[in-house]
Amino acid sequence: MYITTAILCGVIVAQSVIHHIERKDLYDRIQSGTFADYQAGKSLPRARSPTRREILSRKWKGDDNS
Repeated sequence: MYITTAILCGVIVAQSVIHHIERKDLYDRIQSGTFADYQAGKSLPRARSPTRREILSRKWKGDDNS
């Protein structure tokens, strides 16, 4: 009984991970303009956008370039 429950829980976790990866890939495909942009975006690491705290810290310190 416990083995069956553990196996089913493992299947559910694996399925959730696979669905997350597929949803992320689909979202990236929808957001890209062309297929070439999509292919180029898969090979490049994404640039992290600054957080609100980092932006406000730069403004407070006077390092704002805008």
